[in-house]
Amino acid sequence: MTSREKNHLEHLKKELHEKMVERELTRDLGLEVDESDLEARYFDLETQERMFERRQVIQDCIQGDIIFVVDSSGSIKLENWHHVLDFINDIIDRINVSAQGAHVGLVTYGNRAHIIFQLNNFTDPAPMKAAVSATKFLDENTNTSGGIYTATNIMYTKVNGDRDKAPNIMVIITDGVSTYDNTTTIPNALAAKDKGILVVSIGVGTLTSQAELEGMASIGKDGKPIVLQVGTYEALDLVNTKLANVACDKEEPTEVNCTETACKNKCAFGFSPTTDGCPTCQCLPQQKICP
Repeated sequence: MTSREKNHLEHLKKELHEKMVERELTRDLGLEVDESDLEARYFDLETQERMFERRQVIQDCIQGDIIFVVDSSGSIKLENWHHVLDFINDIIDRINVSAQGAHVGLVTYGNRAHIIFQLNNFTDPAPMKAAVSATKFLDENTNTSGGIYTATNIMYTKVNGDRDKAPNIMVIITDGVSTYDNTTTIPNALAAKDKGILVVSIGVGTLTSQAELEGMASIGKDGKPIVLQVGTYEALDLVNTKLANVACDKEEPTEVNCTETACKNKCAFGFSPTTDGCPTCQCLPQQKICP
């Protein structure tokens, strides 16, 4: 359970408990009381809490090598930084982080990129999450291109844990537009995609550039850029399941036969339906190196 979910449930339980106490005091005074089933609602919340606690890791998650490229510019503000870190930790909880499962790296960027940990630094989620939680807020400018370049050319290397058979997934989180080296942001993202890296853009707030988010992102199964947008940092948990599903997609990028109606759903990442009646899926050069 995320800290936000837990706090929300605790608040509701406290509110219901206070209503039950108020009802009993009213009854003690011999006055008419509201007989709505407050106890049932209270225990239903406890059941929800137990269900959240039992939420399973996605057991069949692929061996993804996932790198978070995270904006740490001043516009985020310190009070929102913990929402970003909680979001990353929630994703770690949802995927199968292990020696043979998913590996995660983290780089933040302000005036330049800062590598927090490499893909081969952790295979146990507990110390990984501790390292995420300890990540400092930079309060600088927005060198998105530097973060992308660092992840592509330094972190996605064999010496730093990149695995041959594990899909590479880069998750870029930003609340604005590039301000440092902004002319190289899209070219660096294109270079990442040319290396076969699946790029997911997450935009927070209203000051992001849709053109930049889409220009950085890979093309998804629906033929559209993989861009996730939320209004505030507090709302990041609204897209964590979507992102976990992207990270844990099991389909391999190979051609598959598919019917007209099912074609879009059966084309793996890196492929889209062909235009000649949908007999197969075709490779997307924008996203990966095609044979």
